[in-house]
Formats: sequence, structure tokens, C-alpha cells
Amino acid sequence: MVATSALRDARNSQAFLEWVRSTTGWKVEIISGVEEARLIHLGLVSTLRVNAAPVLMMDLGGGSCELTVSLKGHIKETVSLPLGAVRLTNEFLRHDPPGSRNSFASADSSPRSEPYRDRIIRAKPKVVIATSGTAESLATVAHGLYKTKGARAMSASRAQVRSIAKKLANLPLEAAENFPE
Repeated sequence: MVATSALRDARNSQAFLEWVRSTTGWKVEIISGVEEARLIHLGLVSTLRVNAAPVLMMDLGGGSCELTVSLKGHIKETVSLPLGAVRLTNEFLRHDPPGSRNSFASADSSPRSEPYRDRIIRAKPKVVIATSGTAESLATVAHGLYKTKGARAMSASRAQVRSIAKKLANLPLEAAENFPE
């Protein structure tokens, strides 16, 4: 068993790990963000046919985001950033609903991802594969709004993601939790 960002960051992670071990007998290993990205990459390339074009693999969890550029099934670039959905929400979104672009300006200008942005852009990924509950929720919303079929039911285009983000930014939290109903 492995643990990721939540236990990497928790002050009481050792106490929690001991509680799990004493209760279940399981030994849990806290893995680094880079190891998390490597394991996600292995899982994806073992189940998907990844062609010769560069692929950006993104796992957006609650506390971290792992980004991996893969070419022909091999990691070319990988990084784990402290940019999870819960972390960013707690740090930057202070209004309900979030509203205007001003609410997102400080998150957009966060320097944590800048050193990696140019390297990912230079890799020119042709496809982005997102994993995690965040990605699944986004695909579910896109499916509900755009009535996608078949394999497309678990995907969203860049235009759809931008449209969904704009709509969600103007909804109070309670309405956003049930969006697009």
C-alpha cells in the first residue's frame, strides 16, 4: 500500500501510519510525487495504446498535481507540484461564487508551475490524459452538458473545459456541487 500527497504533507503522518499498521497489519509506504507520477505513467502505458506523438499525463489530486510527458511509452519529463484541487481552493478562492477573473488571478500567477510550463510546451503534447477524481468529475460534467457518446463520454475538449470553468466560476458552491443538473 502506498500513500501520496495527503500523508506527504500531514504533520501526523507517522502516527496515522502506525495506527493503520496496528489496526490492519498493513505497512503503508509514503511515496514521493515523482514516484507517484512514475506509477501513474506505468498504469496508463500498460492499458492504453500510446502512439509516437508526445502525451501529457496529468493527475490532479487534492494536494498535488503530477505532470508527465511521455513519448512512445517512455517518460521524457515528470514533475510533482503542490497544486492539488483542494490545496488551490483553500489557498486562492475566497468568494462564493468565485466570480470574476480577479478571483483566479493570484492562482494563475502562482510561480510554482512556471519552471515546468515551458518544458511541457516545448514537448508539444498532442494528447492530454488526465487521471483522478477531478478528471472524472470534469468528464462527467462534459458528458452531461454535451451528451458525448462511447469513448468520448469520458473526455472533454479544451473548449468544453474552458466553458465549464467559466460556468462554474459564476455558481455558488452548493449549485456547483450539483452541476450540470
